Amino acid sequence: MKKGSGNKEERKQLREYLSRYDTIVKSKDRLAIQLSSVMSSVGVLRSEKGKRKLEEFEARLEEEKVHALETANEIKAIIAYLPLGSTPRQILELRYITRCSWRKVCATVHLERDRAAEIEGYALDELLKVDAVKAQIGRI
Repeated sequence: MKKGSGNKEERKQLREYLSRYDTIVKSKDRLAIQLSSVMSSVGVLRSEKGKRKLEEFEARLEEEKVHALETANEIKAIIAYLPLGSTPRQILELRYITRCSWRKVCATVHLERDRAAEIEGYALDELLKVDAVKAQIGRI
């Protein structure tokens, strides 16, 4: 597929969908930091009410972890439509699952930033040809 072909809006929507995992992990990480801060601030809780509140906080963190795992699995399933071991698949996995910076992606796949971004665009266009992918991103 030629560079620039495909619907830019669909590409944007797919990028946003694939970026959900990063957003969820950041949220989970913030929650874990908050829990740690709260626990160090309040010390040992002796009251039943205090213990229940701490358990609620911990349960919320566990829900965030499960949500992150579910989202990662959804994204992996979408990326799996690309050929195993291919550079386009590797770039998407590094960006959207491993959450690497473009600098790290480029170093890993031994490409310049422009070329890596071009391949990412190609990969997104290829995924947008798959009806199941379009249906999945249409649900958000």
